[in-house]
Amino acid sequence: MPFTPAMQPETIGQQLLRSVKLYAKSLLHVFEFALILSIIAFVPRMITLVTNQRIPLTLSPFTLQTLGLLLIDIGTLIFFIAILWRMRCFIAHVQETLWSDIKRAFRKIPQILVASLILGFSLLLINFVTYGVNLLITQDTLLTQNSFARLAVFVVFFFQFIAAVYIYFLFCFYLPLILTENKSIVSSLKQSAVLVWKNWWRTFCVQVFPWFCYLIALFIIKHVLDFHLHIYFTDPRNITVSSTAMHIIIFALFIPWPAATLLVQLRDLELRKNLY
Repeated sequence: MPFTPAMQPETIGQQLLRSVKLYAKSLLHVFEFALILSIIAFVPRMITLVTNQRIPLTLSPFTLQTLGLLLIDIGTLIFFIAILWRMRCFIAHVQETLWSDIKRAFRKIPQILVASLILGFSLLLINFVTYGVNLLITQDTLLTQNSFARLAVFVVFFFQFIAAVYIYFLFCFYLPLILTENKSIVSSLKQSAVLVWKNWWRTFCVQVFPWFCYLIALFIIKHVLDFHLHIYFTDPRNITVSSTAMHIIIFALFIPWPAATLLVQLRDLELRKNLY
């Protein structure tokens, strides 16, 4: 069945409902990419399953393990781009082969990676500023003996978290803008900021909701249905082939929903910009 995009701005609830409709109607068209993405994303889990060794959370940037994790991230990103593009074609009633979608993803990955690095650098800059402020606060001060210093450090870290979250969602539409509208790197980041600027809370609520539902589903499967599903990738305890396979399938079924949400809300924000 065809999917009808919104013709006017919608409420948060209407956007979420429309994203679910797009997800449901396009799932069979994108599931191959979603399954490959999920398998790639769970390679660390599978390595843990085979070796029974915990994957370090803090790796040196110059190791084969770090390179492997970076390649995994790039691989998952490529197939997420392919999912977005195939959904966009589904919305536009355009028939393309799977190979055409993959080629589109490979053509756009350099721009998207550079935009991701710019966004990552801005978040890293916030961390450096926070670290510097904390050094000034804690210099010649024992936190265990100074309640004001402890409070100041907490406030600084709190505002660091708020700033990082704000910046992330401010620029979160750079990927679909580069992919579907052929924006340049700088133009995509700028356009995302313009679209989200007066709609930040709306953007946050819509984009976070699918991931919140995903975590709730994992919690229910793990604690209510009592299935040995392991939420944390780096925890090797009691990992089994069945639980890993189950989690791969669940994530493959889930990941097209955030993609649908990105496209639906991008359309809504562009309608709002044109209207006002």
